[in-house]
Amino acid sequence: GDHPTELLFEEEYVVVGCAKNPAFKRRRISEEAFFDAGHIVVEIGRQARTSFAETHLRQSHEKRRIEMRVSSFLIAPEMVINTSKLTVMHKRLAKMYAKRLEIAISPMPFDFPLMREMIQYQQSRQNDDGLRWLIDQLKQVC
Repeated sequence: GDHPTELLFEEEYVVVGCAKNPAFKRRRISEEAFFDAGHIVVEIGRQARTSFAETHLRQSHEKRRIEMRVSSFLIAPEMVINTSKLTVMHKRLAKMYAKRLEIAISPMPFDFPLMREMIQYQQSRQNDDGLRWLIDQLKQVC
């Protein structure tokens, strides 16, 4: 049967590059500059599964020049430093990195969906006080 599902949080995606990259001079990268640049993409795990953002980009947008593949969003912002490469990543994570790295952050240059992080649990646990407490804790942190 259907299991209850609740939204934990929504996450916006942004374009990240080196702060010295001229493509960011107006603080907003153009669609042309986005597709002209080399890209660093995140592929997760041994099976190199694509992230939410990467899956959407591959399905709905023209081809990008993928120049590097990394295994984590924690590596991608480090790899754009002193290059003209770009990466697409979660806005909150990019802002954390901007505190210690010379990176520029731009909105996506075209419409891009929000990632919706959900929690799902068994119908039989719907009235479980412990589970309700855990979900409320997660929502507060998010």
